[in-house]
Amino acid sequence: MRRFLKYINNREESMEDRRFAILTMSAIAALFMVFLVDLFIRESMVECIALGLTVISVPVITFTCIKKKKLKIAVWAVVLGIVFVMLPTCFYFGGGFFGGAILWIPFAYFYIGMVLSGVFRYVMLTVLTVCVSTLYYVDCTGMVTILHHSVRDAYIDSFASAFVVGMVIFVMEMFQKNVYEQENERVVKQAKEIEELNKAQNRFFSNMSHEIRTPINTIIGLNEMILREDDISDEVVEDAMNIKSASQMLLHLINDILDMSKIESGKMEINTGVYNVGEMLSDIVGIMWIRAKEKGLAFHVYVDPLLPAELYGDEVRIKQILINILTNGIKYTKEGSVTLSISYEKMENDQAKVVYSVTDTGIGIKKESIPYLFSAFQRIEENENRHIEGTGLGLSIVKQFVDMMGGEIRVNSIYTQGSTFIVDIPQKVASRRQVGQLNLENHNNTENRARYKKLFEAPEARLLVVDDNAANLLVVTKFLRDTKIKIETAMNGRDALKKTLETRYHIILMDHLMPEMDGIECLHEIRRQEGGLNKDTRVVVLTANAGSDSKELYSKEGFDGYLVKPIGGEELEYEVLSMLPKDMVLENTRETDRDDRTVDLVKTGKKYPLIITTDSVSDLKIQEIRARDIPVLPYYIKTEGGIFLDGVETETRDVISCLSDGAKNISSYPPSVKEYEQFFAKQLTKANAIIHITLSGKVSSGYRIASEAAQTFGNVTVYDSEQVSGGVAMMVLTAEQMSKNGLSADRIIEELNEMKGRLQSSFVIENTDYLTEARLIKREVNVFANAFLWKLAIKVKKGSLKTKGLVFGSGRALWKRYINRVIESTPRINKKWIYVGHTGLNRADQDYIRNIILKKVDFHSVIFIETSPSIAVNIGPGALGLFYETL
Repeated sequence: MRRFLKYINNREESMEDRRFAILTMSAIAALFMVFLVDLFIRESMVECIALGLTVISVPVITFTCIKKKKLKIAVWAVVLGIVFVMLPTCFYFGGGFFGGAILWIPFAYFYIGMVLSGVFRYVMLTVLTVCVSTLYYVDCTGMVTILHHSVRDAYIDSFASAFVVGMVIFVMEMFQKNVYEQENERVVKQAKEIEELNKAQNRFFSNMSHEIRTPINTIIGLNEMILREDDISDEVVEDAMNIKSASQMLLHLINDILDMSKIESGKMEINTGVYNVGEMLSDIVGIMWIRAKEKGLAFHVYVDPLLPAELYGDEVRIKQILINILTNGIKYTKEGSVTLSISYEKMENDQAKVVYSVTDTGIGIKKESIPYLFSAFQRIEENENRHIEGTGLGLSIVKQFVDMMGGEIRVNSIYTQGSTFIVDIPQKVASRRQVGQLNLENHNNTENRARYKKLFEAPEARLLVVDDNAANLLVVTKFLRDTKIKIETAMNGRDALKKTLETRYHIILMDHLMPEMDGIECLHEIRRQEGGLNKDTRVVVLTANAGSDSKELYSKEGFDGYLVKPIGGEELEYEVLSMLPKDMVLENTRETDRDDRTVDLVKTGKKYPLIITTDSVSDLKIQEIRARDIPVLPYYIKTEGGIFLDGVETETRDVISCLSDGAKNISSYPPSVKEYEQFFAKQLTKANAIIHITLSGKVSSGYRIASEAAQTFGNVTVYDSEQVSGGVAMMVLTAEQMSKNGLSADRIIEELNEMKGRLQSSFVIENTDYLTEARLIKREVNVFANAFLWKLAIKVKKGSLKTKGLVFGSGRALWKRYINRVIESTPRINKKWIYVGHTGLNRADQDYIRNIILKKVDFHSVIFIETSPSIAVNIGPGALGLFYETL
């Protein structure tokens, strides 16, 4: 027994084995109790002998099995003892229906269900059922004479059986619960340990990345200054370019390790944007040609001239994929060549499948090794390739990135003859222009190196660089030397705060991790510094913390820009130029063909205190959006043909056409929490605070989702307009005008709350089926209206859609009755403006409706707006809405 107790309390044993041991010993205890009861009653010596042998043999088998750790044999011994010995014996000698044996039948079912699994459970369940049925049949028909107890002994047997069965089940469950609790404790503890281990690993990788990026920044920066010189020999140029290539490869290796850490923790994201294909390939060739040259390999690049010059995808990850595969090809090739080929296949809707192929003449891959190629920290043929450097991460990261971008990677290889890696990545075509003939193979000749030309001069501009590393301060100072900007430096946040009290700077470059006061804390102090001269100065974080999560962090904290070390001189000049006020730039000495930089130059000037944003369902006219520069986040339209951005990739007339043609399964839905977060983060680079006005929260889930996203920020207010369509547009335009007039966010919210009470919003629709499908009106109401050919007039009241009444007719007759009824029933109408929302009205119908409205009320402005595709999905063609204010 001591051994048994020690066994079930030993947490090193598996939970299942400990559970089996508890259940088995409980059943043995039950058998022993039955044996004692039968000895006391002494009705049959045969019964006592049978049970006695069972009670002796089963424990012997059980303890032997526990000792030899073969518990399943013990379980089967107990099960067979219960089914074939205990139950028949107790039933026959214990009074049949009228004895205690009847209570052991449910116990047998319970025990079999607890200890057996799989097909054996159902086999023994069937055997037990047959056994029990046979016993009942024998007793019922009298085929065999059952030995019955006396009345006194029957009561004793019944009581003892009830007590023993109850106690055994109680003990079983008690011990089992204890085992589960212990196991759960252990699992929770292990989960915490694993979580802490992952956090420690991520911290290590992040810290390592940060610490290595800092000296690399100095190496690359000072090396670039060497390359800027005109009077240096070709040998020095070649050496400097080799240093540049080696530094970039080291940086690439660091990124691989950091990315693998992010992938394992589920934090890796794909960040898409428009990029120049030629520039990306030029960067790749600039890194890889030196590696190939060092091994005496030929490096070829073939690019389809018809490949679009600009694509929409994640340039950083695509570049990382190609560099990893090319690096592998060069590492495992002793002689011959490595070739990069790029082609594309045109697809529908401006989509293209870009095919990247890397072929080498290296050692090849054995067929049985190919399935292990993409495993992290796995190297094929370790013994044969032990002399080849590498972490074993490259191809694992490649596979992860390709999968995340919806692509595919394939490997063709003949052992000892070479390999070909083919990567297909779907991307959007961002430009109809083609790359044409690219001469990349001679890109890195010393004669063809690009001569440095300063981008601009700004001698009156003042710039403060804050960094605790003197080498980083030196690099930035040298990079911007020719721009003639007045540059001052500070070694920590405290020194920076002293300088911002004394001098007005036009730009501040701020490191993050510094002693005494970090960059984020310093930024906040600058923004609220009493007597400070730089509360509105643009602050760009210049940090070694890389990654999309870091970029979002700095954006949320209020930084105006984000630069990652190591940084190039050209990139730094572009960023500084984009941040400087236009009147500070005296000379722009060279033009740039980068469209994204041209956009940056437009976005200069100080940040707005507050901006108003909204969703595409606000039904603002496109002219208003552009004239007032109102940021709008589009909803999604889902059809059988795909998913489209509301107002960007589809228009209202497209939706109306589909609905008129009887298309089914068309719906709209708002952006995700993540998309709202990214939208807010982007807008906070232009403003210190945001008021985002949404469609009524009772009509759309957009308000709830946007509110959840806004919790990430401390300066984003999501406002429920309790309106639809034109009502939202009127509130957005009113709020936007108030923000331009300098009103605070609190004051604007107060004014909007008052405006809610004055706004009158209603609409009439030709076909209520769409609202019914969207569950915005009851099906019974729709059935009634259709049955009598009435049209529903809907009123927006406290954010909900309420039936205002029924209107008979269609087309112009319907619109006239509806307009007359609505306007006549509204006292004290404000004549300032009225919005007329519609789905597909032509110019003649608009003029007709304008005349009817102006005959009733002489509005100063009658504004017609076509509802957004997302609204049109829910109201269908022929809908008309009126939105105006009362006094």
